[in-house]
Amino acid sequence: MGAGYVFTKESRPTLRDRAVQQIKRAILSGKLKSGSRLIEQELSEKMGMSRFPVREAFASLECEGLVTIEPYKGAFISIPDSTEIVETYEIRELLEAHALSLAMRGDVAGIAARLSAIISAMDSATEPSREDFLRNDFEFHETLCKLSGNSVLYRTWLTLSTKIQILLNEELHVESMSQMCRNHQLLCTLIASGDVAAASGELRAHLQRGKASLLSLRRNKGDREG
Repeated sequence: MGAGYVFTKESRPTLRDRAVQQIKRAILSGKLKSGSRLIEQELSEKMGMSRFPVREAFASLECEGLVTIEPYKGAFISIPDSTEIVETYEIRELLEAHALSLAMRGDVAGIAARLSAIISAMDSATEPSREDFLRNDFEFHETLCKLSGNSVLYRTWLTLSTKIQILLNEELHVESMSQMCRNHQLLCTLIASGDVAAASGELRAHLQRGKASLLSLRRNKGDREG
């Protein structure tokens, strides 16, 4: 069988692709908040394109779980429900705690230094730099998984990357940046100490606090809506 049957010529990014990238970036950075309505005309004007590729982008983002399309109402940024929050954090706890134990078999001082540098970047972020803060928070946990040396674990964690970014964004509605920095610094200090049990316990507590905060936020929103 010739190569022509296996490979196809790549096309340039379409307007839909560009719309998907811009809207997705705005959602994951927190510039577009959960539950917000996405208005085709408004977005098409801001991105300098017709409404059709924007409408196509909504459909693509719905497949990724970032957008919910309600008949006769429009497109809205998806709001993670309580079940999704619990299940995502349960998997994160399993993966990240194991990644930490694997990573701490190696150069503990080097690992702590890598993570501490990320925390310093987080700590320098101010309110207008919310996007930078979220990126560094995500990088902290990604780096931890990468340093495990287990490529399957790392790739599995990455499959949750979109959900993780959305939920980290939601956490900032409950926790302050300064408090989140202190939480990461405590974890980094325990890693530097070489105490695997203490570091693992703090990591689990760190994730459980995040989960509890989001569940509380979801309940409060539900109460107000009710």
